[in-house]
Amino acid sequence: MILLRLRFWLLLLLVGAVWWYGESGWQELKQVLKTAPPLDARLQEQVRQVTGYQLPLDQWLTFPLILNGDRLRILSNGELPPEAATEDPRGWHYALAYRLLDSGGREMEQGIYHHYTRITRFSLGDSTEKFTPAFFREEAQLLADTRILPLNLKALPRNLTLQLRLEAHDPIFRGVVVRVSQQEKIEEAKLQTLWQRLNLESREGIATATLYPADLLHRREQENLLREMWRPLGPRGVPERDYTPRPFLVWEEAVEMVADTPYVPSDGIEFGGLHQAVISLPEEGGDLRLELSAAREEMFTLPITLYGLWMGRQAEERRDLNWQWQGEAVHLSLERGGKLWLKSSQPLVVRAFLTRDGREEEITPDPAPTAVWRVDGEEPLRFALHPHPEAEATPHRLQLRAVALPQQREVTALLPATAEVQWRLLDRTEAVISTASVQWQPVASPYDWVETPLGRGLASLPEMVYLPLPPEGAALEISAPAPLWIALANRPPGLVKESKVPEDAYPFADEGPLPTWFTLRPQGWRQRRQQGDMVLLRQQPDLNETEEWGGEPWRWRSYFPQDGHSGRYLLLPRAEGGEPLAPELRSSGYRQLPLHRPLTLRLLAEPHRETLTPRLIYLWHGAQQQRCQLRLYRDGELWWQGPVVAGSGEILLPSVAVGRHQLHLKSKCDGEMKLFLSNAPAPTEIRRYAERLQPGVPLTYAVEKEDRPEPQILSARIYHRRGEAQRSRIRMTLQPQQRRKGETLRDWSWLSRRYDLRPPQKGERDQEAIAIATQAWSLDQGEFFSIPLGRDLPPGSYRLTLTLEEGPGLYLTLGEAEGEIGQGRFHFVEGVEE
Repeated sequence: MILLRLRFWLLLLLVGAVWWYGESGWQELKQVLKTAPPLDARLQEQVRQVTGYQLPLDQWLTFPLILNGDRLRILSNGELPPEAATEDPRGWHYALAYRLLDSGGREMEQGIYHHYTRITRFSLGDSTEKFTPAFFREEAQLLADTRILPLNLKALPRNLTLQLRLEAHDPIFRGVVVRVSQQEKIEEAKLQTLWQRLNLESREGIATATLYPADLLHRREQENLLREMWRPLGPRGVPERDYTPRPFLVWEEAVEMVADTPYVPSDGIEFGGLHQAVISLPEEGGDLRLELSAAREEMFTLPITLYGLWMGRQAEERRDLNWQWQGEAVHLSLERGGKLWLKSSQPLVVRAFLTRDGREEEITPDPAPTAVWRVDGEEPLRFALHPHPEAEATPHRLQLRAVALPQQREVTALLPATAEVQWRLLDRTEAVISTASVQWQPVASPYDWVETPLGRGLASLPEMVYLPLPPEGAALEISAPAPLWIALANRPPGLVKESKVPEDAYPFADEGPLPTWFTLRPQGWRQRRQQGDMVLLRQQPDLNETEEWGGEPWRWRSYFPQDGHSGRYLLLPRAEGGEPLAPELRSSGYRQLPLHRPLTLRLLAEPHRETLTPRLIYLWHGAQQQRCQLRLYRDGELWWQGPVVAGSGEILLPSVAVGRHQLHLKSKCDGEMKLFLSNAPAPTEIRRYAERLQPGVPLTYAVEKEDRPEPQILSARIYHRRGEAQRSRIRMTLQPQQRRKGETLRDWSWLSRRYDLRPPQKGERDQEAIAIATQAWSLDQGEFFSIPLGRDLPPGSYRLTLTLEEGPGLYLTLGEAEGEIGQGRFHFVEGVEE
């Protein structure tokens, strides 16, 4: 009876609602009560329900970030009317504004991300019914293809809040729904325990990202899946008051086919084919683990041959590597930092993990993003200039790139065979001050690429042009006959370039290199960005970015200061396996001789000489002021004898014929003695002149700048007393400060620099240098820095001045190396250097 009465009152309530709301109310009620048509059974197995949130246009939608992961993913779908499917096959545009706030409400990062979307339909097998990858179950509105905005939180503090807003959209949109997910960071030690605690349904859900069911995954695959777990986040507030939930269905397989998947740096570096991956390593090195996987959804065939090259800062720190990769993690033990180049014939993604002091951390690099702007013959790209009125000219750097953008997720265009760009310098009245142009042949870069909504595009190697613009310049207009991409930067004219040595050579220093150039935006940059006339260029370091390389060059020309000489000759250890000395430098190479034991050597001389006058260097750690007798026999006969004193010294031996000789050294000296002979084969040490550099007392060198097609590199090295811990600051100036006139500059030489140099740390290098003819003054192995003289400097005579501004007195060598490692652009293919 009670049930009948309840049904009666419900029916009465329904009739009253229809009478009250009329026809419109009846239609709304039918929409609520109707049963959605059944989905295709095959599709029903592949879809899952998710909840999106309506993105407001005039206020922020707030998401608290409650997890500890470093990566954030914002997925969005535009809501379109049913007729949109046939209106515009090119797609539509909308823009999301985002900002990240810290716990105090301060803005840490903000930006506007532009999406271009379309509607893609799929069918199941022979079915005629079409489905979109995401769709409402009970609404006629269409959902456009999923677009993804990735954010990297690694450099930001914890306890962040994300805010989103719809910044702009084409009129056809009825709205935009968003989903936010954060990668959950799980400690390595807890990965396997967590997998065991998951129920079967959860395991199968996670395993859908692989080709195999959960029970067939081995341990490494299980842990990799857990590392990639993403947790959905909900907005702050009360539903329907502070935000509007929008549940819908997603067909996962189709979503992956059409989703906009831009490059996410911490997900790994994609390489293979043309592109190489560059991984920078901290100075102290460590145990490196490389996790490799397929690039995007591409498949690969095992085994894959991987080629690699590790290069430290010292010339001898170099190792060629190659593996037959079978799918496992790659482990490397590197005793020093530097850079690791990787190449593969098949597309792969690499993530790098380094273990130091028993702790593993991810060091996958984040390729530096640079905005490059499109220029063509239709409308010049215009930059407003802000020159320094007191300076003769303000330096500007123009970076030129040719780019091949992808079409249909594949790069169908090629880089042009030749490229040209023109520019005009205008004053405040729009009068033309000067015009110029440059032509070059673009070459595809193995290190850099551009990222677009359709994927990765080719970028050429950078073509750099340096423009010293006069104070009267107010604007720079840049154009090109065919589309090119450029970036413009400037710097204050009197800014001194600061370098920290050796920290700047490694990417994990406490303080990175100070910026030298500062990027400029073109006029109307916001509109240009919305029109797609800006792309992000991802740049990896290449070998050309390293100015300084250690080791002993095989040719060397020393420079001597102009104002007197107060230095000493140093005996320096040579790198094991270093380049052989040139024949004309054989008298500079020394080999250690045994004491009280005969040794047969072939004495060498400069070309076309039949005799030579070798030198003998001795190091004797005996009692101070003690003297003893030293005898040297050649082929059984006494060659030289005489007294030596405690400390070190150099002896000029009598002339001898070139060729093979048996040498025998004898002495009754107490204490430790080492002897080194010049003109011997396979030298282990080298003799080089070093000048004494005292605080506040400048050294001036006469340098002749040659007219050559490549930069001229001067190499300097400083030597402290062994055990010195205090840093040294050296100021370098070059006079006269002039550059080529009336030419397009392709280099930029720093005419004023400051080097902040750290002595070698304890245990860093065990070898030492010796100041000859002193009381056994033991030096460290030295720290080097380079002074490039680029093609922007006209040939002629220059005065190079080095001043020790801070730090203890030291010895300094300055010279010019020819054939020094690291000066040419470097590529390698299949383990062979080019």
